[in-house]
Amino acid sequence: MSILAACIATPVSGLFILLMLWRKDTTGGLRPPTALRICMTICYVVCLFLTFSSFKQLIS
Repeated sequence: MSILAACIATPVSGLFILLMLWRKDTTGGLRPPTALRICMTICYVVCLFLTFSSFKQLIS
């Protein structure tokens, strides 16, 4: 049961972190961290792939 909860919580929490990172008002007037944003987005996509492949193995 805890594995199922982790399969659901991981993409949801990652999405909220990614949305915070891409907001325009979080930089406080400084230059936005474009490289960090791109790297975090790529990591999130990889995390989604790994999470959904684990979830697929869990239900089959």
